[in-house]
Amino acid sequence: MSAVLCSFAHISALAEYAVVHQIWARGSYTRDDINKTDAEVLAEQLFAENLRSVNARYPRKAGDVPFIFSRDTRAQALAASPVEIIKAAECLAYHSDEHRSENVCTATCQAIIKHAIRLLPGYEQASWGWQ
Repeated sequence: MSAVLCSFAHISALAEYAVVHQIWARGSYTRDDINKTDAEVLAEQLFAENLRSVNARYPRKAGDVPFIFSRDTRAQALAASPVEIIKAAECLAYHSDEHRSENVCTATCQAIIKHAIRLLPGYEQASWGWQ
């Protein structure tokens, strides 16, 4: 597998999407700074996992990179199609799993994907099973 740092905008948009849709994975969102929004706190957690993964895969490659929240991503996240959200979440999860099997980023991305799948056209009308 490989690991790359996802862009600040990519991670910020997914965090905005999760917060707007009240998607919380176990272990995510511990707010220590009252001056930061929920999306900022979550984005920092997602980025930290992504950075840990890159550093685990490629020691001394990324080092310590400060995260800068992209404040203009909320509209982008809300305008994205379910497929775009699913693809973006899969990308971040893929690049954030080199250091351990379960982490906040993976859990959050799985929760985002689960939510977005339900928004796909025809999902709610589809049969639960066949008889």
